[in-house]
Amino acid sequence: MWAWQSGTSANFFAFGLIIDIVYGVLIAASILARRNIVGWAIAIGRGLGPNWRSEHRDFVRRSRWASIIWVGLFALRLAVQGPLYLANMGTALGAAKLAMGLPLFALAAYLTWALLAGHIPAAPASEPADPEAGNSRD
Repeated sequence: MWAWQSGTSANFFAFGLIIDIVYGVLIAASILARRNIVGWAIAIGRGLGPNWRSEHRDFVRRSRWASIIWVGLFALRLAVQGPLYLANMGTALGAAKLAMGLPLFALAAYLTWALLAGHIPAAPASEPADPEAGNSRD
């Protein structure tokens, strides 16, 4: 809508650049706060307890590096696409967006997986249910 109203094709890509800035800043802030977002996402998804950071140091270190990979992805996109946007080079920006979209995302996802594979802590085992509990028919 914004590109149509402005009459500039490069404005079609402005929202994507804003998203890259927001994601990059949020992930970088999580690293600086020593609460990397990749580690937290996995810990929540796996149901790890509140002490997962102190109990799984190797995982914390590896997930920090995975977060750095994602910051690098967003920073690289901005470094290439930002100047093209500012120069109003819509065609080159479109080509860069295609080349740096799904292929670069897939590479970052693969590197994250390769870095963390085999190092993600197992979810805590749940206690077995007592077969006698709740079965009283007396």
